[in-house]
Amino acid sequence: MKEKYYVNIADGGIHKKSAEGSATFGIYADDGDLSKIREKMENMDEANLKSYVRAHIPFIPPDNSPENARYDRNLKELYALLHELGDEDTKAHIESIDILNGPGNGLV
Repeated sequence: MKEKYYVNIADGGIHKKSAEGSATFGIYADDGDLSKIREKMENMDEANLKSYVRAHIPFIPPDNSPENARYDRNLKELYALLHELGDEDTKAHIESIDILNGPGNGLV
């Protein structure tokens, strides 16, 4: 059975209650959905760490970075999942930022 959760992309949190003043996305999810969300966030964290390490190597340009592309791909997939599971406010917000339409959408 799906229950209401609040996802905060910035801190990687999934909560039962919405945090006051925090940018969260309301969703209805079951354990399988939560696992998919956590997997996307873990992939983003890993890619972010690798990108950070790569940024400190001066002879490797940041463009065409596989780490950046991996982070962007997982972020877009996470937004798609949140849109699919989201309440009306979440769906409206994700549609308003136009991250799901078209190739790349400003992402790498």
